Amino acid sequence: MVELAITTSLPLPIIRKDAKKKLKIKSGYSRIKLITSDRRQSEFIRFELSDLNEQVADLQEDLQPIFNNF
Repeated sequence: MVELAITTSLPLPIIRKDAKKKLKIKSGYSRIKLITSDRRQSEFIRFELSDLNEQVADLQEDLQPIFNNF
């Protein structure tokens, strides 16, 4: 994703907005995980949280070079 942000010159607000959106979704999934008793749903939520963690980490990596240039 770092290459995408640099080569396509994505504006900082767009990257931040996407990161903020993913963090809100992650927060919601975390709350659902706490109240879910069904095993299958818990597995799905755990998988989704793992995927979101990777996406948020990628977005943070995208932001890092931008902040290093300032």
